[in-house]
Amino acid sequence: MGIDTFHEEPPYVSEGERTPIEEGMVLAIETPAYTTDAGAIMIEDLVHVLPNGIERLHKLPHELGVVS
Repeated sequence: MGIDTFHEEPPYVSEGERTPIEEGMVLAIETPAYTTDAGAIMIEDLVHVLPNGIERLHKLPHELGVVS
């Protein structure tokens, strides 16, 4: 649950973040890509932190497709 759809919330996955990642947390891992000619794409995975790793909370593919 978040504030709304346009704000990131801590903890952040970054070099300067000091909040421990703990079992039970759900994190949004987002990899934005920006270009001057095509705009932007935001690929985001929601992950559930488990005792020995993570569980991706969706099964959507990451492959790019050609639309014509």
